[in-house]
Amino acid sequence: MSEKYEFIDAEYATTSAGGSAPTVVQMCGWLGVSKSGFYEWRSRPESETARRREKMVGDITYIDTWEGWVYLATVIDCATRKIAGWAMDDNYKTPLISRAIQMAARNLDLPDGAIFHSDRGSNYTSARFAGVLEGLGIRQSVGRTGICFDNALAESVNGTLKVELVHRKAYATRKAAMDDIARWIELRYNRTRLHSGLGYRTPQEVMDEYLKGQAAA
Repeated sequence: MSEKYEFIDAEYATTSAGGSAPTVVQMCGWLGVSKSGFYEWRSRPESETARRREKMVGDITYIDTWEGWVYLATVIDCATRKIAGWAMDDNYKTPLISRAIQMAARNLDLPDGAIFHSDRGSNYTSARFAGVLEGLGIRQSVGRTGICFDNALAESVNGTLKVELVHRKAYATRKAAMDDIARWIELRYNRTRLHSGLGYRTPQEVMDEYLKGQAAA
């Protein structure tokens, strides 16, 4: 049930940022959950179990420039919603997503058996990428066919990027797009953008609080 509530909350955040997602009532109806149940779930203090979720999610999106497409691969820490790993290139082959997950592994203190979840794209299900995950000690999870809310958080982040940045710009070169997106990820999304699902805190604030608690323990 919680994954459905997380999907609704992610889409709600997109709407708040200027997107065009359906209303909470509509989404609750489509997913077969009650509106009151969603708001009850949303008002609960984040549990220690939720804070220590193992599950990371990733996706690829594309940005148009006058030189051609830029492909962005992201890896998001579900507990803090921080974009912990990312990579950009002029293609979406396996090395792109490998660089993103490797960056996330450097930036996160991953527990044993950490999970990375994605859709069933051919690069995510390739033997080469499975080898990268195995080398990092990360277990792989892929979405079920036709179930959109499995990877809703990653898709919501992509939507937020498009609404808040990409759709407002025209990039002459791939480098211009890459530089602008890198700044948005590190300076805007991770460090200054408030998230309703985090109690209107930033991903970096939540990460810092978690690390402080870990140090105290």
